Amino acid sequence: MSLEDLAAKGLIDRQPPSPAEIADLIVMAARDLENAKLEGLDADWQFAIAYQAMLHLAAVVLRAEGWRAAGRAHHYATLVAFGLIARDELGRNMGYFQSCRTKRNKICYDRAGETTEAEAMSLLQAVADLRNWTLQWLADNHPELLPEKSL
Repeated sequence: MSLEDLAAKGLIDRQPPSPAEIADLIVMAARDLENAKLEGLDADWQFAIAYQAMLHLAAVVLRAEGWRAAGRAHHYATLVAFGLIARDELGRNMGYFQSCRTKRNKICYDRAGETTEAEAMSLLQAVADLRNWTLQWLADNHPELLPEKSL
């Protein structure tokens, strides 16, 4: 599958990147990553908030490349397209990120108590690593879109 295949299926479409949008996505990811670490949150919510940070970071890469998720399967499309763009560097993580999407759907819509603290901590660490990778990728590939102060 390619980005063009995703576009042909109506899952993504072309749109020029906006430095302001990239900056906003980076700020939202930083906010969510910090909020997921707050004491007192149960593991389900820690996981869901960390997942949201992951989705924002994936969207940074997608948007920087001039693509945007479209349609109902926004999360799925963002992660699949992100995987196609970052495949060489993060290929081994894409299955994990998709499984996190499935788990997040379960805990937000179907059932409480599905996440262990270890699972939440594992995703938090993966997202922290993804944040570092994303900022470096952006600096290497689209420095004109990198905010002056990347949180």
